[in-house]
Amino acid sequence: DVDKRQVIAAMLAQPAAARVEKATVHGAAIEGNLEGNSPDRTVYVVLPAGYDARANRKRRWPVLYFLHGFTATAVIGDLIPDTRVAASDPLPVARVKGDLRMVALVRQAVRDRQRALREPLVVPFGVQRLRLSVEESRRIVADVRSRVRSHNAGRRMVEERVFGLLAERSRQPIAPEDLRDRIRRMEEVRYALEWMWPVLSASELLNDLYSSRALIASAAAGRLSDDEIDLLISPHHDDASERVWAFADAPVLDEALVRLGARPGRRESDVIRTYGHILVDEAQDLSPMELRTLRRRSLGGSMTVVGDIAQATSPWAHDDWDEVLEALPQRRPARRVELRTGYRLPGPIMELAAQLLP
Repeated sequence: DVDKRQVIAAMLAQPAAARVEKATVHGAAIEGNLEGNSPDRTVYVVLPAGYDARANRKRRWPVLYFLHGFTATAVIGDLIPDTRVAASDPLPVARVKGDLRMVALVRQAVRDRQRALREPLVVPFGVQRLRLSVEESRRIVADVRSRVRSHNAGRRMVEERVFGLLAERSRQPIAPEDLRDRIRRMEEVRYALEWMWPVLSASELLNDLYSSRALIASAAAGRLSDDEIDLLISPHHDDASERVWAFADAPVLDEALVRLGARPGRRESDVIRTYGHILVDEAQDLSPMELRTLRRRSLGGSMTVVGDIAQATSPWAHDDWDEVLEALPQRRPARRVELRTGYRLPGPIMELAAQLLP
């Protein structure tokens, strides 16, 4: 047998003969893609030694191509529009935010922002005063709530009903649309509409919610203990869009985005984007809320989930893969593959570790 050291030495002594060519290839299949990426992709081609020799031009050569992939790589926080996620919560706080009880909390928090007036709305209109009673506002909120699937979609319906009732009270015949154009900028009208049914982003909803113990307690509706409510409280930010959120907030923001729906004129940015296939790494550390977000983002249930239960370190570390799979799409049976070969450590070290670890 030839000494391996001699072979390696001989290889190192030879100059690298392979050549790397860089080229641009136009991918017609990804023209007009939703992410706005260029269809002109960079390609690297590794040509083997002797490829250019005249005597070898008829020979078939193995050629290695490095193709720029077309994909979306993100952490969960990157999926939430108009938000910045870059902070970490203390473990007890992260555990509360990762609990599925947050689903009901967000749902009730949105409902709590759909409110009857606390006092009648009185609007000066010429020599008369148009009036909307508290009970009428309550009926408007209840009616719109029963008709819409997402919160922000209901704002226009609330406005239509408010201006419709006010127009009926006018002694001078006027169309609701014309009345709206004439009084909608009045301070009392704007305040009434914002109180009854504000247009909200996910960041605005949680910014207000987390800053008020009373709001959290109302939204929790007995689902959280007093200590858990205290863990969620944080300072209010004047501009919610500039707030830096914790990673544990990302799935809560996503839940809020679903409940709120797109804001008027923001349908493109507020859309819940889905993906044909999702690759998830370190899945053993994902909370139930994070798994719920991934499930929502999967278009057809096609996912590759990678992780090691033995390396779980998060507040929501799972005991087995059944817990993880139950929270993910169930459109097709899951296929499990256990890796039996480790590439990070030499065999002797792995054997020793196996003897020491339970």
